[in-house]
Amino acid sequence: MQQGHDVQRLAVFDFCETLADFQTASGYVDFVRRNTRYGSVMRRNAVYVVLMKAQVLKTIDGLTGHRHSVAKRMKLWQLRGVPLAEAERLAERFYKECVVPHLVETAVDRMRRLQHEGYAVGLSSGGYGLYLKYFVDEYGLDFCHCSEIGFEGGRCTGRMKGRDCMNGEKTARLAAAFGEAPADSVSFSDSKSDLPLLRWTARAVVVSRGGHQDWIDKYNFNEIIW
Repeated sequence: MQQGHDVQRLAVFDFCETLADFQTASGYVDFVRRNTRYGSVMRRNAVYVVLMKAQVLKTIDGLTGHRHSVAKRMKLWQLRGVPLAEAERLAERFYKECVVPHLVETAVDRMRRLQHEGYAVGLSSGGYGLYLKYFVDEYGLDFCHCSEIGFEGGRCTGRMKGRDCMNGEKTARLAAAFGEAPADSVSFSDSKSDLPLLRWTARAVVVSRGGHQDWIDKYNFNEIIW
């Protein structure tokens, strides 16, 4: 495969609710909590639930335009202190037990078709690399830009390592890797929040669940409805 700025054909896929039919970052945290039952994790979840019910986190994210991913970071905070080995073991289980049965066949088929057509194909996702790596390996993808969970001294810090791979961070990473989008480039996402990604590539396809999304019309994007 051609690398970096030499890529002539590029396909970029969001993951959550595009290739998989749910939000995997929060799903992974819930899976770890259910399968470890650490008292500290359970107590932090209780705090998270109270703040969500009071709409505190939603309000903060709304006021900041979701630039700081406050609710997502608060969710991840639950895992502080979980050993790396356990987090990795559960990430593999989470992928096999929760992600694989919930892949969106229509989108995965389109991804595989683009691979066969010679595109460099990869992920641009706010999901976590701990489990996304299994999808990347299984399907032989060329790159994976994603969010990462922090670990120090063999234990989870409860924080992200680096920036959350959302919104403009997606296009910043793509630009760093590939320069300007190739003339033959296409992106796939389910959400209006990914407008920076969808507008970065020459073509864009919105993956919609159950029916047409009206906001797409303004941008003349293509659409897959499943």
